[in-house]
Amino acid sequence: MIKRTLYVNVYQEERCFGGPEEGGWWYSSYTPIEFEAVECNCNLPLTEYPIQDDNGDYTGWHVELDTWIGHHEDTCDSKSLFDRFDNKWKGFEDTWYPQDPNDESEPRTGESFSLGKIWIGVESMKASYKPELRPMYS
Repeated sequence: MIKRTLYVNVYQEERCFGGPEEGGWWYSSYTPIEFEAVECNCNLPLTEYPIQDDNGDYTGWHVELDTWIGHHEDTCDSKSLFDRFDNKWKGFEDTWYPQDPNDESEPRTGESFSLGKIWIGVESMKASYKPELRPMYS
């Protein structure tokens, strides 16, 4: 059996204004709230797909451990920790609020009009800000 350290991460997910291009676009931003490491020895599946270079030639494979909570055994510590975090954050609701009535300016890039919703997941790395860099329109 393979024993590995995984992380049950809790994020606040917000929709942020990306920019005014093509009528305006939005992106999701994830702010870490808390995380905890767990030991897991579940037989988790691998997701794999071929990697291509700019010419379309195959150069290798990308292989990633699929840590989705549904793949874990009922006795796995990640399930009980996931449930504990889920119960803790159950009452948190995503609330949208309008721009300040006295502010007639257009939304600013990166601005959010939401308290965000809670996203909980099992990942191979501890929680970090996502995206690391604000997306740009291209």
